[in-house]
Amino acid sequence: MALFTIQSEFRYEIVRKVFEGGMGVVYEAEQHGTRNFIKRIAIKVVRQNYADQKQFIDNFIGEAKKVAGEDTVNNLLSTVPALANLKK
Repeated sequence: MALFTIQSEFRYEIVRKVFEGGMGVVYEAEQHGTRNFIKRIAIKVVRQNYADQKQFIDNFIGEAKKVAGEDTVNNLLSTVPALANLKK
């Protein structure tokens, strides 16, 4: 049972909270796509006071590109409307 769902080109079902710290929360999720495609992923949600800081967001996206690969991060930012503002 999902805690909540994010709907965009893909559907992301948030399965459980993995960690909560001073900068945000990390969730375990499932990415659902076409033809019953399911991929287990982690979604990190930053607190609003950090989301408004350009330097923090630049570092956050840079870190994600190193871990997941630049193409993966760019695709995610363009796919999930709620994250699209982070590119600015």
